Amino acid sequence: MNIAKLIHQKPYETQVMELRRHSLLLVKRVLAWLVLAAIPFGLYFFLRGNFPEILRHPVGFPTLVLAFGAYELSMWLVFFTMFLDYELDLWVVTNDRLVSMEQHGLFARTVAELDIWRVQDVTTDVRGVFPTFLNYGNVYVQSAGATARFALEDVPNPDAVRKFILEMADVDRKFHRDDIVVEHGAATSPPPPAVAV
Repeated sequence: MNIAKLIHQKPYETQVMELRRHSLLLVKRVLAWLVLAAIPFGLYFFLRGNFPEILRHPVGFPTLVLAFGAYELSMWLVFFTMFLDYELDLWVVTNDRLVSMEQHGLFARTVAELDIWRVQDVTTDVRGVFPTFLNYGNVYVQSAGATARFALEDVPNPDAVRKFILEMADVDRKFHRDDIVVEHGAATSPPPPAVAV
């Protein structure tokens, strides 16, 4: 995937960091999916051992096959949606901005961006045994812009990401001093000279 085209990268902009959710989250979802997808097979062996007459019935057996087939097809749709949600959630940090792309189901996508010089505060939130030992968690980016808070969810090395975003914000502020002055309502011209009385 060409990230530069995806985020409409500006000529002076360089991609610095690309972040995705920790891969353990996908593994956990796939394991849960496998358990749910195996239910019809377990039910088949249960019926074969305890109620074999249902599997020989001229209406019961085709009905079960149809129901199991519909269930498995819906499980594949769930898997596809789950994989897309994981794969298409992406956060990109450049030397100029932070871009958040999040997939919500099959047909909903949210894309937002934040000028990196507007970052005011970055906090991390790591909760639970697996996140603590495998070093992943949430990074919250607070800004003064229209999008007040960005959430980078379940990203690896959240403390390193927090420090990196703050460093990039400090560097980018040097190039936006005039914007910062205008935004805070301060005068861009020097004060008038004092008049002697």
